[in-house]
Amino acid sequence: MKYKYFISIWKGLIEIKRIISSYYSSNTAKYRIVGYIHGATTNVNPNKLTHINYAFGSIINSSIFIPDYQNLMNLVSLKSQNPKLMVILSIGGWGAEGFSDAAYLESSRSSFANSCLDIVNKYGIDGIDIDWEYPVSGSCNLIKCTPKDKENFTLLLKSIRNKIGTNKILSIAAGADKFYINNVEINGIVNICDYINLMTYDFGYNTHNANLYPTSSPYGSGFSCDESVNIFLQAGVPAMKINLGIPFYGYHGHEYLSYGNLLENYINKNGWTRYWDYEAKAAYLKNDDSFITYEDEESIDYKIKYIKSKGLGGAMFWEYNQDYNDILLNKLWTGLNE
Repeated sequence: MKYKYFISIWKGLIEIKRIISSYYSSNTAKYRIVGYIHGATTNVNPNKLTHINYAFGSIINSSIFIPDYQNLMNLVSLKSQNPKLMVILSIGGWGAEGFSDAAYLESSRSSFANSCLDIVNKYGIDGIDIDWEYPVSGSCNLIKCTPKDKENFTLLLKSIRNKIGTNKILSIAAGADKFYINNVEINGIVNICDYINLMTYDFGYNTHNANLYPTSSPYGSGFSCDESVNIFLQAGVPAMKINLGIPFYGYHGHEYLSYGNLLENYINKNGWTRYWDYEAKAAYLKNDDSFITYEDEESIDYKIKYIKSKGLGGAMFWEYNQDYNDILLNKLWTGLNE
């Protein structure tokens, strides 16, 4: 009787362990899914994201300014629905001034890092994302730049890390090409940062925007996501530290079209027909001679398989509000957690 009693208890404990293990595995994402959010933060589903990057904080006199802190607080409040959600402040963005000066001197780097720590503590966020577009080149001199940006960028990141500690996330948004790699100290950066959000999009406007592979079609951009990833891998970046960037938008010439707008007004509507480039693994629309490049569920499915095959850390996308029905996000979340 005693033997049977202990066997029964043992089986019960095994079953409890199995249930607990099943619970945690079903609620733990296999890959990072990092969503940038710019603008409205009131209708965000926190259960299909591992990380939210609020865009953007700006730089004034080597300190960080948040234009609308209430949006950031709205995102932090989502942690009550998903305690594992990481909320991060992204600083910078296209045309954002202030990085070169903030990184230039030890004193300015210290001021910037102190400001990062103050914001992390004040708002209860989980880390900082630096979106400097771009060191040395200054987005083709759109913003202030200097050749010393290359080494100063590393020093700035090191200063931030020393201030916020290793228990907080520090990431960067990186340009996708060799030009970016040549203008940063990637080996130093990758040892400081938790991961890199690779901006594998905006390859073209009258060509594919974010084609996964090169193509011989007339819509080849001359670049591809695969080429970008391989550039970073060859430069010594571990695959697990790379998040593949995915656009939740398209372009008609230089006109920016959200996926929601594309669904409602363009995809197989109003004279527009959807086509598929088998080599590029990219969708596009045609209306007579007019062309639209965009991302859809099929192209994302191929990118999901690619992320898994290359052993990447996950996906990043710009931008949550472009896909207000979560169609692309649902595809991404489901595919990466199968």
